[in-house]
Amino acid sequence: YLQRNKPKLAVECFQEAITHSPNFLPGRLGLAKARRALGDLTGAEHCLLETLGRSPDSAAANGLLGSIYLEAGNISSAERPLREAIQLAPDSADFQCDLAACLLQLKRPDEAIGEFRRAVALAPGVFRAWYGLGSTQLMRKHQADAVESFGRALLIQPDSRECHFNLGRALCQLGDVDVGIRYFQKAFVAGLTELALDAIAAWVCAAPSA
Repeated sequence: YLQRNKPKLAVECFQEAITHSPNFLPGRLGLAKARRALGDLTGAEHCLLETLGRSPDSAAANGLLGSIYLEAGNISSAERPLREAIQLAPDSADFQCDLAACLLQLKRPDEAIGEFRRAVALAPGVFRAWYGLGSTQLMRKHQADAVESFGRALLIQPDSRECHFNLGRALCQLGDVDVGIRYFQKAFVAGLTELALDAIAAWVCAAPSA
């Protein structure tokens, strides 16, 4: 039911499953995911805390709890379960990306870069890892590195308007304004209209004449 976008029915099924088997971990994880899909982040959190009380070594439960804290804006609470999830499942690029996102919001970008680097090493085909790394590098004014990371991200997801836009920013900051504006134009074509138009207007005067 959850895969069919019917979270209410999924909640009922998972609740029935764990009523019959209280320690059934997949059922508890499924219930938390179904509650999240309904927008009930508090219910999902309570479900996961109860799950971790029964199965404290569940990497999936720790990682999902950290992700839900991030979604709820409870950033200070997210770091601990995410680090626990990584300790239990060190090969998970998803957990690494979530931890990096958490560290960024905690204003610790240098640590976030390290986590994103670990994520791309674990899963070089994951767009989110390369885009996050590029965004963090751009934030730290490592524009040349950001250009490389955004380029890798676009190989995976070539229609990402945000990635085109930020690659354009990095190129313009490096002084390659002509090429940067082309990426702003691609972002505009892909649908990122207002930001792309503002960026083109800001940089066009600095572009060298043909």
